[in-house]
Amino acid sequence: MANRQWLGGAPAIAQQEDYAFGGTWVATDNITITINSKSVVINGNSTVTNTVIDNVVTAFNALSTSVYPEFSGEITASRSGSSLRMKASTAGKPFT
Repeated sequence: MANRQWLGGAPAIAQQEDYAFGGTWVATDNITITINSKSVVINGNSTVTNTVIDNVVTAFNALSTSVYPEFSGEITASRSGSSLRMKASTAGKPFT
């Protein structure tokens, strides 16, 4: 019987996660994003779903790399329709 070996020759791919936003928003609603045991709270500051997502994207991407190294630099946020898209900055380096 032959021994199987995993070669791992596939190229690294950047992890991407989409988070759907919907429902009714109040301008004072907050969005909490947690990585490891560190959380950041971002105010939606709008009643329009796409504007809430745009506000989260702007605030998330502006986080300090020295204060929030788990967030900033490791993950880039963007909007895709009515979803918040989080994409790893480095292919092959996952996030949770």
